[in-house]
Amino acid sequence: MMAQNTKATLIQADQLTEGDIIKHFTGDIWKVISEPEYTTTGISFEVLCLDVETLPNTQRVNFAPQCQCELLDHQSVIAA
Repeated sequence: MMAQNTKATLIQADQLTEGDIIKHFTGDIWKVISEPEYTTTGISFEVLCLDVETLPNTQRVNFAPQCQCELLDHQSVIAA
């Protein structure tokens, strides 16, 4: 049996968009549920915590623009 060599897709915080599903270096898995807000301290996003089943499972996170996360998936947001 041959081992698979999978390489993580890394994305910088300043490239994240609404719908991205990311794994933070802490191991938390989040879905970005808002467009970025640029602040004096970095980039702020509202995220849905996918590995937390209790409410509230949303939070606002702030990243430095060059901070990297692992991009797991992207789910397009469809406007009603």
